[in-house]
Amino acid sequence: MRVYAQKCNFGCESGEYNVSGLCKKCSDAISYCVNCKTALSCSVCMAGFYPSGSSCVACYSTLSYCLECKDGNECLKCLDGYYLNAGKCVKCSLVGCLECNDSLTCTKCFRNDFYLNTTTNSCAQCANTLTNCIRCTDSLTCVDCQLGFYEDLTTKKCVQCPGNCLICQASNNCTECKVGYWASSGSCVRCSDSNCISCNQTGICYDCK
Repeated sequence: MRVYAQKCNFGCESGEYNVSGLCKKCSDAISYCVNCKTALSCSVCMAGFYPSGSSCVACYSTLSYCLECKDGNECLKCLDGYYLNAGKCVKCSLVGCLECNDSLTCTKCFRNDFYLNTTTNSCAQCANTLTNCIRCTDSLTCVDCQLGFYEDLTTKKCVQCPGNCLICQASNNCTECKVGYWASSGSCVRCSDSNCISCNQTGICYDCK
């Protein structure tokens, strides 16, 4: 226990208590204690704990999924995926919802393939409104498409890559071709040997059927 050498003439600072004129730290006597009156009575605990006699008790030990609480019966802040209801944490039941205000109002979706529908206050899957989309910001704007598709910067929808192209950035910008082809100036060119499944622009085959 840390003891301050000089006697306290004007009282102890916050986080300390007085013992016969000497100031001692609350946290040395009571774990997680911020303010105390004596070594046996904590008045304010660190966030996530509440005072109970001579100790600080973790909120989650008495209140499931609780991050911060007033005491052992009333939670003030819940983990993501839960909302406060009469001092207790209740799981958000809305599909794809990370944060909600109540059982009917979602404020944030937990996965990129869902977006928050501000009209219904619920999470909707991107692919349900945007074909071949795996990540979107709303019902009209896709930002990441499935393999073999690219995002059209004008329509914000997914468009299929041209024939024999596996990965592309635009209709004229293929970066990876299907088996038996190689990328040349944004297009896919067939390997000269029909038995070749991987080749380069000089005609060298790396892998055969």
